[in-house]
Amino acid sequence: MEKIGIHGIYIENRCLFMVEKEGWDILPGGKRKIGELDNMCLEREVKEELSGSRITVGDYYGSFFGITPNSNQPLISKNYFIYFMDNIGEPSAEISRRKFVTSKDNPNLHLTEISRKVFDSLIKNDLID
Repeated sequence: MEKIGIHGIYIENRCLFMVEKEGWDILPGGKRKIGELDNMCLEREVKEELSGSRITVGDYYGSFFGITPNSNQPLISKNYFIYFMDNIGEPSAEISRRKFVTSKDNPNLHLTEISRKVFDSLIKNDLID
């Protein structure tokens, strides 16, 4: 049975916001705790990953399936648009850095299988440059 991850898509000036974790470029987010709704999970994960950042969760974008690189396990990623209520916080201990990317950064990105599918979909749907 696949695990489910909840991830946030934040786009500013047609650039996608990503974080680097364990050498991989990914969307912020993580796995739900028991009884946690998708929006609650995203709010908690972003707050943990980006020094107390507060977000609002917007529309659902879509689900993407892939194999996680570190645990080699199947994962379904449910993706929602997110909006930061304040400034984006600094990366926490588990996050190496944060960045905005476009298709021009593609050769330098180290994307997980799922991150690649979301990234390519956003480009195809003309949401990021």
